[in-house]
Amino acid sequence: RNRLNRDGAYHIDSIYGGELNYGGPNHCHTFRQYIKAAEFQKSHPEYFSIKDGQRRFNKHGQLCLANMEMRKTFVAKVLERIAADRKKAIAQKRSIPLLYDVSINDNFSPCECSECAKLHEKYGLSGTVLDFVNFVADEVKKDYPDIYITTLAYLYTEAPPKGGIKAKENVIIKFCDSQTNMATGINSPENRKFKETLQSWSDCGGQLWIWDYGITYNFPELPFPSEQFYGELHREYFKNRVSGIFWEHEVSTFSDFYAMKVWLAAKLMEDPEQDFEALCDTFYNGYFGKAGKNIKKYRHLLAEAAVKNRSFVNWFALTEDFKYVDVETLLACFKTLDEGFEKIQNDPELLLRFNRAILGLSSLAGRFFDYYKSEFEKFAEALSSTQKKLTQAEDELENLVGTRTRQMQKKL
Repeated sequence: RNRLNRDGAYHIDSIYGGELNYGGPNHCHTFRQYIKAAEFQKSHPEYFSIKDGQRRFNKHGQLCLANMEMRKTFVAKVLERIAADRKKAIAQKRSIPLLYDVSINDNFSPCECSECAKLHEKYGLSGTVLDFVNFVADEVKKDYPDIYITTLAYLYTEAPPKGGIKAKENVIIKFCDSQTNMATGINSPENRKFKETLQSWSDCGGQLWIWDYGITYNFPELPFPSEQFYGELHREYFKNRVSGIFWEHEVSTFSDFYAMKVWLAAKLMEDPEQDFEALCDTFYNGYFGKAGKNIKKYRHLLAEAAVKNRSFVNWFALTEDFKYVDVETLLACFKTLDEGFEKIQNDPELLLRFNRAILGLSSLAGRFFDYYKSEFEKFAEALSSTQKKLTQAEDELENLVGTRTRQMQKKL
């Protein structure tokens, strides 16, 4: 129903619309999976990157992208994989894989040899990788013109290339969003760098995809209202020539607001220009029933606190980063959620959805119990002081009104 063409590592059968599938060995970080240290470390150590004067192997290193023999070996490995995958797909009556990844390992160790240094100077770190990816794409196209080669703009390759290099037409750049504050919108000042980088990659040829994150890895259950900004985010992607988005989510059972974030992303990928508030209301009311308005208010309160308290929540956020939920917001959230609970407490299915949706707030209150207790006491003192001032002001007003009334009566 959501017309997605990919579900992580799982296959989507043809009865559900089929899939746009990756061939092996993986959809990311494939340098070490094509050129394996176990196979080449002894016979061809020159295939691997130099870092701080030493060769780095396996997940701790990269490849020497200036080495032409390594490039030829890499291409041969990719072609072998494509042929094997096609044979297997036909036998299993599945869609033939059309995507093959050629991307850096998950570390910060680009090759520092003299020849790679020349490429870095000419194209930048990302441009060096793109030059290699273009080479692979050109060779693959000779035998398989329907194949796309994907790569990552990630870690040291996030910055756009220089020197005028462009991705070939059968190359897909997957730009990873590791820079943004996910608790606010792409148009906010603190997200300007990511927005500018996105705009630059949009001019680099090929196809542009996004690898985005709907999760905070350290504490996936804690509340961050990133979905409140999905509308403007997807419109910005669409405006910058993005033709595909891979949303990474984990631990679906308790990640913060998992169900709505996945559903919204699916709908917005299909039509980013639709009425975002109306779309959200469809989910709130359809998924939470009579408690939908209360859940909506809860998420809006979080978003307002994130902006007001200048939060910064990224995909490796620390617990302290979630203190943007101040005690006033916490109390307001629990108040509206208590009201929502009363509406659906006798419906087991709605209650299960409701409890999953509010798990993060309960967890947050538990983690920061002493902090919130201290803040609540300060809040209570401030409230008591304010109430005293209001009472005093009311007394003064009554006295003033009484005095004026008596003066008028005397004149009459």
